[in-house]
Amino acid sequence: MKKLLSFILGVCLIIPCAFMFTGCKDKEPQMETWDGTTIEVSAADANGVITIETAEELAGLAEEVNEGNNFAGKTIRLACDMDMANRTWTPIGLGNRNILGDETNAFSGTFDGNGKKIVGLTNGRYTPADSHKALEGDLTTTVYTYQYGLFGIVIDATIKNIAVTISFDCDDTNLQGDSVGGIVGFSSGSLTMENCVVNGTIDGGFDAIGGLVGRVYYSTDEKKVSITNCVNNASVEADFKAAGIVGYASADNLHLTIENCVNNGEIKVDGVNLKNIAYQSAVSGIINYGWKTNKNNTLIVKNNVNKGRIESCSILSPSLQNWHSFAYIANSVSEGFDSLNHDYDFRGNTNEGKVYYNGAEETNVLAVTHNQSYPEYDSQKEYNNLTNEDAFRNLALT
Repeated sequence: MKKLLSFILGVCLIIPCAFMFTGCKDKEPQMETWDGTTIEVSAADANGVITIETAEELAGLAEEVNEGNNFAGKTIRLACDMDMANRTWTPIGLGNRNILGDETNAFSGTFDGNGKKIVGLTNGRYTPADSHKALEGDLTTTVYTYQYGLFGIVIDATIKNIAVTISFDCDDTNLQGDSVGGIVGFSSGSLTMENCVVNGTIDGGFDAIGGLVGRVYYSTDEKKVSITNCVNNASVEADFKAAGIVGYASADNLHLTIENCVNNGEIKVDGVNLKNIAYQSAVSGIINYGWKTNKNNTLIVKNNVNKGRIESCSILSPSLQNWHSFAYIANSVSEGFDSLNHDYDFRGNTNEGKVYYNGAEETNVLAVTHNQSYPEYDSQKEYNNLTNEDAFRNLALT
């Protein structure tokens, strides 16, 4: 017996890896901390599932996507919680939202957080590689703008069952920050997002800043966008457009549903005035939306709750202050479209938050604005007199 025990002990000393597991599955608590390096993700199993067990693999996923692997048809599943240790995060999916094509590397698979959480996610010291002329007309300022979140750019993706804690601070010098969200910066094509939670802070910089998703763009009847059962607890701030769930949704074709979502975060816009030209700033609890074409778009925003404070701070001259707009639930920033060519359903939403304009509480606030419902905008006075979503039943689906 003694000889047998000595043999077993010797084997264990020689090949300890046979009796150990270095991933998170055998650790208590199951939290992996990122050391700043990357590891290539493992191969998919027979069901097309790739399991990520370390924070280094999560960073490796970003690296592989940003080098051109979109993981279409694959499912990425987290095995444990990840602490990204406030190290500089390069988002999963990079490119320019204005040039979707060979120059854009996007995630197009399924990301299943498996009920896990990612904490310590920050853009601190992140330097965007892209610059372009972001604004038209005589506003030719070269800006360094980027799409940022856990995912920077996704196309035809599914993201579910994940909670993230973030600290994003996009310096608005040169208008950095365009399409910034806690989980997704920019989405094109289909997007399914469910059971996702965002905690922390997003000082998103310029435009289209959202708690869950920054900007939602082009989709079709076959490739719709659905965001359900999601919660934003993060404070969200922008110069231009900010909202609790989706910062801005717009396109010639867009079919979008937001249902059973909650915003608990404070949402704030500071205003934009470049070369004395006012750009309409918009803030709302759930979504800002807009389109100018007469194509048939669908916007369903149902059974959501806003509990957060909504604030609009004007930096504009008094004559331009009415270019700030706000709404409890959904805020339109479009001009001159024919509403009859679009299908809306705004039923069942509730609000428990308050709205402030330049520090003063606003009481005559709509749950849903439509076609530029700005304060003291005379030509839209008929809309300003409508006080809740029931007034929009004539626009809603039945």
